[in-house]
Amino acid sequence: MEERDRPICPKCGYDQTGEVATWGTQCPTRGICTECGLVFNWSYVMRPELGQVAWYVEHARGLRSFVWRSLRTPFHLILPHRFWKQLDPAKPVSIVRLVLWVILALFIVHTLVAIPNGYNAWIRSSWNWSRVTFQQYQQMHGNYAYAEMLFDGYFYPYLDAIPRPWSQQSSHKWTLDIRRGWHFRVGHSHSPHIVSAGMLLLWSIVLLAIPHTRRLSKLRARHVVRAIILSIFMIAMSYELTHLIRTMYELDWIPRAAFPVLDGLPVMFCWVWLLVFWGCAVHLGWFIRPSRLLIALGTIASILGGTTLSVYIFIITTS
Repeated sequence: MEERDRPICPKCGYDQTGEVATWGTQCPTRGICTECGLVFNWSYVMRPELGQVAWYVEHARGLRSFVWRSLRTPFHLILPHRFWKQLDPAKPVSIVRLVLWVILALFIVHTLVAIPNGYNAWIRSSWNWSRVTFQQYQQMHGNYAYAEMLFDGYFYPYLDAIPRPWSQQSSHKWTLDIRRGWHFRVGHSHSPHIVSAGMLLLWSIVLLAIPHTRRLSKLRARHVVRAIILSIFMIAMSYELTHLIRTMYELDWIPRAAFPVLDGLPVMFCWVWLLVFWGCAVHLGWFIRPSRLLIALGTIASILGGTTLSVYIFIITTS
């Protein structure tokens, strides 16, 4: 019998077929898993679709529901304690749908950030110091001027596209010369977002790779994977927001005095959010008991891991 056809504990996956076999003329409304101690509603075990959360994109059915929940999910995600109180282990997990949503959402956000970023890259290109307007530049290079701005919008400052003649003999034919951007040329490979990645990596190791903590948590891997995907989404969003703030500063859209404060806010919020998010997941979302020991272990490991990974990347990129 396949897993979806068997009654299993939503948290640890323990087979509840033996418990169901003891029922007589009626079934109880609530049950308790003898393996992990989770108290659950039998209706969610027999029909997992009944546990769908109204605002959560992973449980969307249909395009309209997907779009509406795509807007609501991030607002709930910002407050981890509210998020995990409503997304307990009994709620169905759809990793594929969640991954597709994260990819689509980040693509849309990156596209919106690419608009001012491409404009900023155009202003900072070497040819623009001659005060050439974009209309004049477009007349010189044709559609390659738009291609350059679009490419730079997505990839600048990591990659930089510059129109150049196809050959020395053919000045009316152009192509894009792709070069490494200033991010690599001036040695800015180190980023505070590496700390966020290290924090996420260590929480993942604590819950998925260490045998003792795995036995303590009694948690199915899919619940941890869900948390990992959501954490990746928030880390990517903090990066995009930081990138937008820096682009707006370079375009003189943000006052010089306010930039040092605004520049560090997204990544600092992400650090705090990661610690709170995983702590709430352990205690409120997954009902792991005792939770204090695991939260303390995961928090300390994530802070040390994020710092260590950041220092390691800094050393290998500057040596």
